[in-house]
Amino acid sequence: MTALILAGGKSSRVSSAYKALLRLGNKSVIERIINVLSGRFEGIIIVADEIERYAGLGPEILIDLMPERGPLVGLYTGLAAIQSPYSFVVAGDMPFLNPDLIELMKRTISSEVDVLIPKVKGRLNPLHAIYSSNCLPVIKARIERGIFSMHSILPELRVRYLEEEEIKSVCQPEIALFNLNTDQDVEEARKLILERYDGAALNPQSEIRYCSSSGPVGIESTVHNPHSPHSPHSP
Repeated sequence: MTALILAGGKSSRVSSAYKALLRLGNKSVIERIINVLSGRFEGIIIVADEIERYAGLGPEILIDLMPERGPLVGLYTGLAAIQSPYSFVVAGDMPFLNPDLIELMKRTISSEVDVLIPKVKGRLNPLHAIYSSNCLPVIKARIERGIFSMHSILPELRVRYLEEEEIKSVCQPEIALFNLNTDQDVEEARKLILERYDGAALNPQSEIRYCSSSGPVGIESTVHNPHSPHSPHSP
């Protein structure tokens, strides 16, 4: 399985033009995403509007086939370029990804399902989901008709919803699925880091880790502990 980060183009509702590059603590949002995804997938690919902006982060970068047309085009760009039958797809503005939730989703997906989407309080999260390559013809048809809604493809696909109780068995959904839609969300994210971790996230020797079913439990050093079960370099 491959991981696709849809970094997209400029944001219209957040002061910073590119949400994925916003700094929270000592890392940008996209660096936090990459840290969690590393070691959990065959590969990581960033889909963006240009290569230079995200060069040096490590993952391969694909140019969006139709920049500024939204995440559905980014999803098509990524799925069309890879060989994996399934891809974990995440927006580039989700700073608190939970490894336990990701692993649960990887275990839950099956050949009988085209899309696996978390559903919390009746709301779908299509930008924290797993998509099959079988989705490509449906997505292509929507784009050719000028329809760019992520939800528009679902009626024609086999969808499995990951229900709220399932998600709560491994993490706190309101944190794991938190994204940065507005400047207020950005401030809430920064406040969350400072309040929950007593400013430790600003320490360059540390990183936030999500280690229990009750959600984030604190900071653990990853610089001097390469064998941590949550380290990207652990076996």
